[in-house]
Amino acid sequence: AVPTIEFHGLCVASVRTSMWNQHKLIYGPSCDSECPCASNLRSICDTVRSDFRINNAPEKTKDLEGKVGFLDYFYKFYYPEVESEFPSLRPQEVFDKVVALW
Repeated sequence: AVPTIEFHGLCVASVRTSMWNQHKLIYGPSCDSECPCASNLRSICDTVRSDFRINNAPEKTKDLEGKVGFLDYFYKFYYPEVESEFPSLRPQEVFDKVVALW
């Protein structure tokens, strides 16, 4: 959901690759239903724009600074709210609820 919401217009495969590389640095090379990565998407997405700039021609990166605001505003506010409302949910389930609110 994050590649298509926050980074629309960028190649989804490139976004996912960048996010996965960050995930491996932070959490390791596996991601199961107990992985806390969904609660820390900001860190996982930190390098997406810079990775895209490195791997693409300048004319493809001209509109890169435009942000939807899902991660910086919506997710940042609602993830903790949903998590406190549903404490038994796993991080991915909380994230799914936040996306459904979006």
